[in-house]
Amino acid sequence: MTVNCAAPLPSDSSLSPMPNGRDSRSKRRAISPVSAKPLYVDLSTAAAIVALSETSVQKLVREEAFPKPRLLSKHRVGWLIRELEEWAETRPVSELPPPPNTSRRN
Repeated sequence: MTVNCAAPLPSDSSLSPMPNGRDSRSKRRAISPVSAKPLYVDLSTAAAIVALSETSVQKLVREEAFPKPRLLSKHRVGWLIRELEEWAETRPVSELPPPPNTSRRN
């Protein structure tokens, strides 16, 4: 997500003529983009973040084993990124070995 903001132009008292004879009012300030991490995500994004299916996320929410979504408006819910990250960090380390490299030819 990108939010654009621009610095305000100086007041008339601080305007000074530019070398070409025009005042600095004609000079535009550049708009600098500001990146912001989203606070909330929808079901499909929440499932993708934790590498589960949407059905698995919904099942875990019903079982109270996954963060509950927050009510964002009358008909919209979302998951806090922070809560998803915290949930992921609490998952136990797997004892299963990683799968063999299937792309390597023997």
